[in-house]
This record gives sequence, C-alpha cells and structure tokens, in this order.
Amino acid sequence: MVEAKICIELANDYIKKGISKDDIGIISPYADQVKLISEKIDVEVKSVDGFQGREKQIIIISCVRSNDNGEIGFLNDLRRLNVAITRAKRKLIIVGNQNTLNYNRTYRKLIKSCLYD
Repeated sequence: MVEAKICIELANDYIKKGISKDDIGIISPYADQVKLISEKIDVEVKSVDGFQGREKQIIIISCVRSNDNGEIGFLNDLRRLNVAITRAKRKLIIVGNQNTLNYNRTYRKLIKSCLYD
C-alpha cells in the first residue's frame, strides 16, 4: 500500500506541474496493485502485458515485492522487465524495495546503473 501511495503521489506531482494525465502510465506486474492504484488516480494503470506495444511520456513502475528472502515472483521473468522499462518515452521511475530486488543479478545491475557514484 505504501508503494501504491508513492506511485500515486508521483503521478499527481507531474499532473500538478502541467503534464497531461494521458502522458503518464503506471505499470505493475500484480493485478491487485493495478486495481489498488487505478481506484485512486485517473491515469492509465495496467499490468506489464497491458502496456505491451504501447508507450507513454512518463512511466512509473511499481515492483511491489518486498521481503527478506529476495523472492521477486513475476519480476523474475526478465521479458516482462524488458517490456516494462521500455514503455517510457522520456522518464522512467521504478518504485521498489532495493534490498529485495538486489537478490536478482539483473535487477542489481539495473539499480547500480541508476545510482550515482
């Protein structure tokens, strides 16, 4: 729920700054997260598969998974990661638990590439 709130706040911040709601999309691999977010904001919120073949100016990805075991569930399907991170035309924001995602080598590389030294 906290991650959903963060995604909603990010999208609302862009809308307040004049970005059209039609230019913002929120992606989550989990149907429950899609439903939770879409009930609280008027931007397009879909699963990874729902955004396949489509783009938005700003994409916010809600990874959802957070645990001490590094279990990332659907996120382990790297084809879905590829689809999700290539939907943004101008800005990509990934919201997730860094510690959980770091258990996966590909996500660890992605996180490292986003961090400043």
